[in-house]
Amino acid sequence: MDIDEVKIGLPANGFHEHQLTSISYFRESLEGKLNTNVSITYFHDIDDLIANLNSGDIHLGYFEGLDSWHAWKLGDLSVLATFQSYQDSNRLEIYPVVSNDSIAAGAHLDASSDSYSFELLRNEAVCNSQDLDTGIITLLAAYLIETGHIQPEDLDPSSTTQDIVASFFVLNNGTSNSSEFYPDRIAECFQAEDGDVAFAYGSQEGFECESQTADICFLDEGLLALPPIAEYPTPSIMYNPSNLSVVTRTTILNSLLSLNGEMYLENFTSLGRSYTGCYDISIHKVDDESPRGACGSEILKALFRSNGVSRTTTQAHLEGLNAMLSVLPEGTILA
Repeated sequence: MDIDEVKIGLPANGFHEHQLTSISYFRESLEGKLNTNVSITYFHDIDDLIANLNSGDIHLGYFEGLDSWHAWKLGDLSVLATFQSYQDSNRLEIYPVVSNDSIAAGAHLDASSDSYSFELLRNEAVCNSQDLDTGIITLLAAYLIETGHIQPEDLDPSSTTQDIVASFFVLNNGTSNSSEFYPDRIAECFQAEDGDVAFAYGSQEGFECESQTADICFLDEGLLALPPIAEYPTPSIMYNPSNLSVVTRTTILNSLLSLNGEMYLENFTSLGRSYTGCYDISIHKVDDESPRGACGSEILKALFRSNGVSRTTTQAHLEGLNAMLSVLPEGTILA
């Protein structure tokens, strides 16, 4: 590589205290593979992260789906790699989740009719809307306009995406401490009785109780996932093509991809021997001395909610989101 230190930017609000150890393991893993220093800088504002990538003060940045699109459009940045879902996809879907005794749930489960409509959710209170994820708010606003539930001409010219959503749903101040919109946190919203509907990133397979890769069994929580409203790109690592040479970014990409080849084994038996430790598929050896959290599979799971790193292009990863957002009226503020 032609740089003597790899500087990575992370959003300060994108990770929790219990993930700090995993961040250290991630940094140490890259240092070992790249044979150079790796530093982590936290940014409280995504625009600052984008600006530092543009200027070359940092080399890589981690972005959630909507922020990736923002960095692509406003920062002229490119996707280096993306983190796949547990179902090995570069896409998550956004699902409305309701109580299984609700009217919408009953209509969806009625196999004898086509009585379910998203319109059944009009004027329902959105669970935990005090901290509602910007990505979900934005995609929900686009969906409401795209499907005709809200007419653009009825909107105030200065409307934000939250204003658009609030014209269909009731947005209240939730009391739940959860601000993550992933399946394993949705039940907390309903337990706090903050609303009638929640929105989760996930996949149908991830909600099926019989699936080996299920994130949660909603039925066990008395909940039901309704049909998805949109696709959403998984989080990604982005860079500025002007600031990283082809050789350097290829070397970094390969170090990220190598996390896929590290699997943690526990009491795995082969040829009469039992193994516990991090199995590196590239050298066919088990590291039984390093902490479990330092293994690639554990870093991906604990830090990125991911089953693996995938190479992709910016266009392939973000064009679907770009097309959906194009229905928003010009000048709409993403908030």
